[in-house]
Amino acid sequence: MNEQRKIRVLIAEDDFLAGEMIKSLLGEMGYEVVGKAVNGRQAIEMTQSLRPDLALMDIKMPDMDGIAATQEIQAVQPTPVVMLTAYETEELAAQASAAGAGAYVVKPPDARTLQRAIIIALARFADMAALRRSNARLEKALTELETTQEKLMQQERLAAVGQLAAGIAHEYNNVMASIILYADLIMRGGNLSAKDRERLVVIQEQGQRAADLTQKILDFASESVLHRQNLDANRFLHDIQMQLARTLPENIRLHLTCPADEVIIFADPDRLRQIVINLTLNAREAMPQGGDLHIALQRLHVAAGADAPLPEMDAGDWAVITVADNGVGIAPEALPHIFEPFFTTRAPLGSGLGLAQVYGIVKQHGGFVDVSSELGKGTTFWLYLPRVAE
Repeated sequence: MNEQRKIRVLIAEDDFLAGEMIKSLLGEMGYEVVGKAVNGRQAIEMTQSLRPDLALMDIKMPDMDGIAATQEIQAVQPTPVVMLTAYETEELAAQASAAGAGAYVVKPPDARTLQRAIIIALARFADMAALRRSNARLEKALTELETTQEKLMQQERLAAVGQLAAGIAHEYNNVMASIILYADLIMRGGNLSAKDRERLVVIQEQGQRAADLTQKILDFASESVLHRQNLDANRFLHDIQMQLARTLPENIRLHLTCPADEVIIFADPDRLRQIVINLTLNAREAMPQGGDLHIALQRLHVAAGADAPLPEMDAGDWAVITVADNGVGIAPEALPHIFEPFFTTRAPLGSGLGLAQVYGIVKQHGGFVDVSSELGKGTTFWLYLPRVAE
């Protein structure tokens, strides 16, 4: 056996002479005995502290027998185990296997029998470890598949709602345009009392408020008129940093992190400003006691065939704007609905259109939005926008 890589063995045997005999036999076979335990409790402690490659465990021991000790070892520090027994029965073999032992031998063992048992125990343990890793990968893959399916279903649901909302918003917009127009004409007509003028001002203000609301719905439905241009997202974020800071109270600290050079996107600066402002206001509401708001910009290259951050993203170059707070977070049951129009967790204070507007504007730019949140720890939004070839 290779002296540079000896298998390290822990012996758990309450009989001193039997333990010494097994230790001597293992030494002759080329194994390294790292410790000797005299009861089950000590075997558990020494397994955790010494981390042997293998444990030889006597079944009959004081304080805690080998079966119970093996069960606990497999729960806290999985280790290959060979059970030692003075007699052999089918019931005992079944108990040892159920406890997690890979093999067992009858005392006193000879070198050949012990070697065979050790090889079997190590092989079974390796097989079980491989199976656990395979199961873990499978569970991870299933979880990722479920997450992907949920996100795709959410995209389909939002697309259907957006199509319906767009039709309603266009009709509503036409009605409100007529109301505002005729209110303006009456206001210019003269011969109005002060009370009538006051009433017309209310009509104009409420009409404009309704028009703004309609614009948000059109934004969600990706039906807005965009004035896109090549835009350096780096300079853009630095330019609006002061404006964003003014929307925040003194107990919320704004941090901006950007690369040193340009990150060019093809975007409407006014609509992009609206997105960042909406997310800033959303973060402000999530941190009533104050906190930190981090806005960051970075590049992302998605290679062909590689895993993208979102299943619907194509390969290519992306600009990623991250807006992260350490506020109250969003409840798991609310998270799948936050981009739906009129959904709000702050009723009656919130309109439920701010995040819907973010979703629609980003989508109209050919981009994607993702969100992660944990109650009590905060929320992070990722905006993925196509980058212009540099």
